[in-house]
Amino acid sequence: MAERMVRQNKYTTQQIFNKTKEKEKNEVLCVGNHIARKELATFIDDHRSVSLIGDYCVGRLTSVIEIADKEGLDIWISYSGEDFGEEPIENPDDIYVIRYNKTSKWIKAYVDAECRVVIISETPIKEYPQILYVKPSSRDIAEYEKVKGKFPIYTQSSEISDKSIVMKALRSGITKEEMPDNLPQWFGYNFRTSKILALCSFADQIKDTFFKHAVLSKVRYKKPISLKVPYGVKRGSD
Repeated sequence: MAERMVRQNKYTTQQIFNKTKEKEKNEVLCVGNHIARKELATFIDDHRSVSLIGDYCVGRLTSVIEIADKEGLDIWISYSGEDFGEEPIENPDDIYVIRYNKTSKWIKAYVDAECRVVIISETPIKEYPQILYVKPSSRDIAEYEKVKGKFPIYTQSSEISDKSIVMKALRSGITKEEMPDNLPQWFGYNFRTSKILALCSFADQIKDTFFKHAVLSKVRYKKPISLKVPYGVKRGSD
């Protein structure tokens, strides 16, 4: 199990030992975004909150885990965007990673307590300093695969990918090339108002992607929402 956790590249050395009671030299590998990672390390050293902006699988969370492992820091991760619950802040030296959610009541509390707070988001957040992460190059990916195996983006499920694209379409818009064919189904299933359903039904019948994109670009929703996967949309890999 310890060896498998090392290859998964998302656990610190201490977390692996706590889980398996085996001592492994866990070299968390993060490729690409070298300047961004150096800037992140400075924020963490200074106990300053920061937001990491970028798409899925660009190394935002991995870079935080990498720093935590090298510095021997404990790390708490809220993958779902929910708060950490009623847990007290036992150690402000710990790193608290939170997927951004406007409804979160605890982000400000942890920031005010001068904890090491790292916020992960796909879109910019005005309230906090930002570090932009970009997709790794083919050389970066090759470097990763020599050590850890397949790069995470290859194993990412289409459900997560679709959700991220749909969320981006709702909050800031997407290009015609990014638009998935089933976008009308996503919008219609999650927003069951007569206007949205009529617009999505109309867009679904348009064959020309330019006009289909133009119609669906009328739909915007920037409030927090938990998107549900529409019936008929495949889960898992394409």
